[in-house]
Amino acid sequence: GRYVETDNAYMKASRVAISPEVSGPILTMAVSENQPVEKGALLFQIDDAPYRIALAQAKARLETVRAEVEALKSGYRETQQQLEMARTDAGYAESEFARKSTLSKRNVVSVSDLDKARHDRNMAQDRVTIASRALERLQAQLGGDPDIVTAQHPLYLEAAANAERAALDL
Repeated sequence: GRYVETDNAYMKASRVAISPEVSGPILTMAVSENQPVEKGALLFQIDDAPYRIALAQAKARLETVRAEVEALKSGYRETQQQLEMARTDAGYAESEFARKSTLSKRNVVSVSDLDKARHDRNMAQDRVTIASRALERLQAQLGGDPDIVTAQHPLYLEAAANAERAALDL
């Protein structure tokens, strides 16, 4: 046939290529020349210092991302309150403008007071718009869900995967 099989084989070669999953300087050699080895036997030990450092960095990044997501969620709640305050102020400014507009028609309020009320109304409406857009931005940063579980946020998932990779390399 095409394949030769045996239960008792020896390999005569001056070199055998061995490639680990990770690279690094070899600290110790556990085997010597012509020594028989079994599957799973330790052949050599690679310096793990860079991989311990990478794992520590990945874990730190994971905690940083956790804090960032929690800060986004807190910022979202804060911006919600700011939007409510802006809407209240806009309502007050609108009613103040309407009142001064009515009084202006009777020449009871000066034109400058009416202009100030109009300006205040416009500014209050702009603050509502700004707060709404800030809320939309924060919601987008939270993946569309302001109540997202931190461990399900894409940034957290990415950092967790990087930490897992660093642990595997170690």
